Amino acid sequence: MNGDPIGGITLFIGCNLVVIYVPLFNINEQNLNGIYKTILIIISIILFITNSVLFSNKRRVAEIMARYKSESESSRKAGNTLVLLYIVLSLGLIVFS
Repeated sequence: MNGDPIGGITLFIGCNLVVIYVPLFNINEQNLNGIYKTILIIISIILFITNSVLFSNKRRVAEIMARYKSESESSRKAGNTLVLLYIVLSLGLIVFS
C-alpha cells in the first residue's frame, strides 16, 4: 500500500458495517452463503472503490490537509476528540459484539 490509508480505512469502515449489517439481518452460518454474502461483497467493493477515488486525488488530499492545518486549535482538538471517540466506540462494538 506504500503508506496509503485506503486499505486501512476500507477495512475499518467495513468492520463497522459488518457489526451493523450482521445483527440487523440476523445473519448466521446457515444463511450466510446466500444473498447476504453477495450483498456484503458488493458493499465492500463499492467501499474500496469509493475510498480509492477519494484518496487517489493527491490535490484533494493536500487541500484537506491544508484546511486541517489552518483550523483553530480548539476546532482541531474538538475534531480529534470526535474522531478518537468514533474509533474507540467502533472498536468497542467490534470487540464486544
